[in-house]
Amino acid sequence: MTVYFALYGLCAVFTLAMYLRCKDEKKRNRILCWAFFAVIFLLLALRHESMGVDLGNGRDNGYLRSFEKLSKLPWRSVLNNSFLNYEVGFRIYCKLIGVLSGADHQVFLAVTALVSLLPIAVVYHKLSRSPAFSYVIYLGLPVFLLQFSGLRQDIAIGLCALSLLCVEEKKPVRFLLLVAVATLFHKSAFVFLIAYPLYHIRLNHKLKIVSLLLLPLIFVLRTPLFLFFSVLFKPNAVPDDNGALTLFLVLCAVYFFCFVFSDESEEQSGLLNIFFVVCACQAFGGVYTGALRVGYYFMLVLPLLLPKVIAGMSAPQDRKVCTYLISLAFVAFSLYSIANSTWAEANPYYWFWEQI
Repeated sequence: MTVYFALYGLCAVFTLAMYLRCKDEKKRNRILCWAFFAVIFLLLALRHESMGVDLGNGRDNGYLRSFEKLSKLPWRSVLNNSFLNYEVGFRIYCKLIGVLSGADHQVFLAVTALVSLLPIAVVYHKLSRSPAFSYVIYLGLPVFLLQFSGLRQDIAIGLCALSLLCVEEKKPVRFLLLVAVATLFHKSAFVFLIAYPLYHIRLNHKLKIVSLLLLPLIFVLRTPLFLFFSVLFKPNAVPDDNGALTLFLVLCAVYFFCFVFSDESEEQSGLLNIFFVVCACQAFGGVYTGALRVGYYFMLVLPLLLPKVIAGMSAPQDRKVCTYLISLAFVAFSLYSIANSTWAEANPYYWFWEQI
């Protein structure tokens, strides 16, 4: 865990130095945003290829071995054959990087880290009230741990995050194009299509209260609801008990906090509507892991929503206390998740040059 403590320590020292030395808020936020991005990118790009269950660690059906095979296939086969059910966009992506890098695993991991993280950095730079705070929240979410393992979905999530710019700017055609490209890497990205109408729907106060009551109801009825939806969308889905209760309670508490302190602006209301989907998906997480993975597409709105809600508080002291307490909570949850996650294999951390 040493590298993760060092990550947080470095970011904390740099953030403090920037607040002491740079009084221009826009410049400070810009520098902090790209500094956090650089540190997280290096962490992912320089990791050992043994980290991450889906990478395979020598298995024929892992991402790294598949990358090798795809890079050697002729273009006709890459375009026409459904290699391990990978979407065509990801097959072309692997082929291009393989040809340019000589099928080098580390280049593949580094480029994938860049492609999946850069859109998130752009969004936080343009939309966040406090990019540093947004990154602290992001690092505490399971969508960050997915960066170690779920490469196809990581790229799709990054493209969906970028489409949030189109949602806010009311550019539906660009939004549809970005989501369409995301489905070429992971077909599940089509669920993000609901983000556009959700953002622009205005719920009155009574309906927002109803949404609060719906979350515990969904959790209580999660098993019959799962069986109903699986018949409609995925008949071969099998329920699994993955113990996602803790995060569901945390997300519900965050949803309630944002509901209470939101200023009812179009921006905050829209992000809160999207965040409701995250909580609802997490309610199903206890019976089906696939529901959690669907929620990851929407999860990146939380690092945008929380800083905006806290910035809208009238009392400066309340803003400071909430920022510090929430930051500490997400740091603690991040370190706990990293230490205990088995599917991400983010701990222990190994650099690519280490012998294992």
